[in-house]
Amino acid sequence: MGSGGPMCTPRAARAGGLAVLCLMLTAARTAQATTRPGARWIASSTGEADFDQDCEPRQVRIAFGEDATSMSVSWKTYGSDCRSEVTWWRDRWGGAGALLPFAAASAAGYSFLLSERDMAEAPASDRPFTLYVHRAVMTGLAPGARYRYRLGGGGGGGGGAWGFRAGQPGGRDVRTAFVAVGDMGDPIHAASRSPGAPVTIASILRRDAAVSDFLLHVGDIAYADGNPEVWDSFLDAISPLASRLPYLVQVGNHEAGCNAASDLDPSRLPPPRPDCGGFGPDSGGECGAMVSRLFHMPSGEGGERAAAAGNGRPGAPRGGGGSGGALRANPPFWYTFEHGRVAFVAVSTEHDLSPGSPQREWLEGALASVDRCATPWLLLLAHRPLYVAVPDRKGDAPVGEFLRASLEPLLDEFQVDAVISGHVHAYYRTCPLAGGRCLEDADADAGGDAGVRGSADAVRGGGGARHGTVHIVVGASGHKLLSDLADAGSEDQEAWVAASRNSWGYMRFETRGDFELAAEFVASETGAVLDSFAIDASEARRARGLRCGARAA
Repeated sequence: MGSGGPMCTPRAARAGGLAVLCLMLTAARTAQATTRPGARWIASSTGEADFDQDCEPRQVRIAFGEDATSMSVSWKTYGSDCRSEVTWWRDRWGGAGALLPFAAASAAGYSFLLSERDMAEAPASDRPFTLYVHRAVMTGLAPGARYRYRLGGGGGGGGGAWGFRAGQPGGRDVRTAFVAVGDMGDPIHAASRSPGAPVTIASILRRDAAVSDFLLHVGDIAYADGNPEVWDSFLDAISPLASRLPYLVQVGNHEAGCNAASDLDPSRLPPPRPDCGGFGPDSGGECGAMVSRLFHMPSGEGGERAAAAGNGRPGAPRGGGGSGGALRANPPFWYTFEHGRVAFVAVSTEHDLSPGSPQREWLEGALASVDRCATPWLLLLAHRPLYVAVPDRKGDAPVGEFLRASLEPLLDEFQVDAVISGHVHAYYRTCPLAGGRCLEDADADAGGDAGVRGSADAVRGGGGARHGTVHIVVGASGHKLLSDLADAGSEDQEAWVAASRNSWGYMRFETRGDFELAAEFVASETGAVLDSFAIDASEARRARGLRCGARAA
């Protein structure tokens, strides 16, 4: 989270759960530091690894490729001369067979060296470390089919291989179920800062991984802040989950907060400088360099080998950087992907989104290009929330007002169904909002249909003939919580807060056709559902859907 002043307008010119996690991480390595001359390494649990020859894949994580027929996989090795190769095959026996079938396919990937020389600013650039990262892509996947895979010359859990389910192409009439976390952090190296992270990871792995299509992490991922050891232990912690469930990330201030743009900043864009402040070097000098290389996200634009070419520095923009042409997708900063009947658009709130800025123009084009007949659900991912609940301990409300002035006209114009955010270390959601106003009262007076139905607290929202956007903040997945979050409906809380919970947890989402999106906030420690609601498509969006049906007929 950041800090800010009293007002914000655009400038015209610019814990106890650690034991649970330890049981879960039987296949992961606990981080221990050892050194080589001039660099910091993370050793094996025995401290006896032969680094030059140790090619065992570690910290395995998958993510969707450029479409539903591909899946990218990333991992690290201690050895510098290891194969970047993946072999995969259809899992027709539920993972029971460990033998490699004849129908297996293989692909060669690439590897690169990541070190402090890739960091943009101090202190990250002053902390020597060396990391060998490998990446490969599995292609020709059948939508929704289950697969198993092996990496390099090493094995994996479950008989020498990991397993996953392929994604679904955009527009396909299938159920989409996913989980979302925010502000989780590292549960091992920096456990005191993120005491809820162990139970969140463990709960998702135990309760949701097998029935979810993917996971979204909406910023403030590891809270490394320039410390590579924190990234290392975080990747150890999520590997049992991320090796089987596509793990998609979006940047937050602790990944991308920067003093200024530089050649080592993969975004190539300067940070915003609103009158209210609130933006600064929260990433500890990483400026997106770590997250953009550790996680490969889909973009739909260009090949990933091109992004990896040159100095072993993947993560450079796959298009213009705001000068000399239109900005293109640059994951994990701003990018889009589709799954089934849902379109996702991710933006970086750590870069300028005010009217006329390159990212704002990219966003407008991305929203306009969504085919709402193929993907009627449209969700925006933005780390900093546009609406900040009480209490605002660090001056985030003025920043939210700054973002609202930039983004809310687009939410209304393109009928965005929901915005998923983090940053504030709590859980809350709003009524359907348009132009800063709850629609529920006006629609109730007019007899309009409900836009949000809450089974946990009987909240009935607006929507009706007008379209409103629901804002969901899930910044409660691990970091220390706000101690005094005001209850929804109390005189101390904002009127637009429909529900709030002060507990570690995460979100579940499930589409139920084109007009209902079910959602739950789940307590990480107990698995109890603390808030349950459904977003119903507004009459305005339903009318669009009827036109789509007529056109198809």
